Amino acid sequence: MARVEFQSVTKVFEGKKAVNALDLTVDDGEFLVLVGPSGCGKSTALRMIAGLETVDQGTILIGETPVTNLAPKDRDIAMVFQTYALYPHLSVAKNIAFPLQQKGIGKAERLARAKVVADTLGLSDYLDRKPRQLSGGQRQRVALARAIVRSPQVFLMDEPLSNLDASLRIQTRSDIVALQKNLGTTTIYVTHDQVEAMTMGHRIAVLNEGVLQQVGKPIDLYQRPINTFVAAFLGAPGMNLFTARADNGAITIDGATTRFTTPGLDGPITVGARAEDLRLASTGIPAHVTGVEILGADVHVLATTPSGSSFTLRQPVEAPRPELGENVTIDITATELPLFDPHTGILRDEVAR
Repeated sequence: MARVEFQSVTKVFEGKKAVNALDLTVDDGEFLVLVGPSGCGKSTALRMIAGLETVDQGTILIGETPVTNLAPKDRDIAMVFQTYALYPHLSVAKNIAFPLQQKGIGKAERLARAKVVADTLGLSDYLDRKPRQLSGGQRQRVALARAIVRSPQVFLMDEPLSNLDASLRIQTRSDIVALQKNLGTTTIYVTHDQVEAMTMGHRIAVLNEGVLQQVGKPIDLYQRPINTFVAAFLGAPGMNLFTARADNGAITIDGATTRFTTPGLDGPITVGARAEDLRLASTGIPAHVTGVEILGADVHVLATTPSGSSFTLRQPVEAPRPELGENVTIDITATELPLFDPHTGILRDEVAR
């Protein structure tokens, strides 16, 4: 196990910075999730750790060792891809044991070690099968087993669940979290799925256009995002962002006075509120319902204010719900709200009522 550190790491593709001056430390034994939209640089960052992409500027360390210029085989890492990358002509046992063969370990020992890892991942009954005889979830567990059998310092996982259906993703992400906890191996996990990020990582690092936006515990980023990008990206749905105005500290949204004030604040402001912090009310912020989505026990009401702020409200399925096209008013029930600069999008303050 080892710490991983990016020191002002930059990667350029065709004149564009895919990763821009990244400073990030992953602690020994930590499970860190790199998350962001497609093209944000998260997979590039992971591939630079693995040595599959060169570093144009900066340094990457694993433990105390600079690995920026080391060959991939010399970095003591194991990588799990979304495509499984299994050898179709080899059995499950031989696929798992293959990295040990590359190290020159004898056949008996490598198959014994493969069996131990297979037992851990529930693959004992499939050791003699070929990959084509396995389900997608089973193939992904074989790929995980092949990574684990090497006992590397660092696991690198690049969207390993993206090819699985919804139920398998839920089960497999739980398996990965439990496995990492038991092994204690430093793990860096890349995903574009913010639900995976929120449920799996000890910490989350959010990237956008190659720039690190915020890093911290999932609940901290959810409750106190550093800017409107993080606010809108994390959460299902993301944080609602309302165009608002402060007049001598009193905050109004579309002419409706809220219960939130902040002394000395005047002018335009962006107000953030989570879906669970909104409710339909007899008076409040005017809105027009643009969609109603029934999601089992919850209902998402999608609406737009007259000034064009779109938002999602979450309520229990048994609660009275509006019709599509209906005009409603909403109330903000939170006790605290983040305020963002309307021009830069950066968190300005938090306001209480």
